[in-house]
Amino acid sequence: MANPLTAEDQLAITNLLHEFLHTMDRRDGPGMQKLFLDSGTCKILKIGKTLCYADITGLPGTICDQFQGCMHWEGNIVLKVIDGKVLNRSYWRGEVGPDVVSYGTHEDLIAKNSNGEWKFERRVIAHSWTKKGGFEDWYLTQQAK
Repeated sequence: MANPLTAEDQLAITNLLHEFLHTMDRRDGPGMQKLFLDSGTCKILKIGKTLCYADITGLPGTICDQFQGCMHWEGNIVLKVIDGKVLNRSYWRGEVGPDVVSYGTHEDLIAKNSNGEWKFERRVIAHSWTKKGGFEDWYLTQQAK
């Protein structure tokens, strides 16, 4: 079966997936926001929250402040084209030094914007496991303040 994505498209989409985690680790909220369509959303299943485009700038701090020095990795990327858009399912993990502190999956709907650039239309972040005292505990204490 022929792949409807060009090598250039595949590279751009893969770079988009990786750039999301680079902006996370740099705590670059405005840079992360630029990876989404203006109508884009990011849902974090662990806390049951969906961020609209305007709220995405706060995501890197929200996730990374609990694990100083955390670096994230993306792998096992599987892309599927449906109606001109791309579905991604991939695995991610967060590490601080030699320790894995969290891992899970990304499920994305990726589309081209009016300039022909691939952007997230929808990103769903699922945490399969987080170190005790990690993201969920941290988020709940922040909400209680």
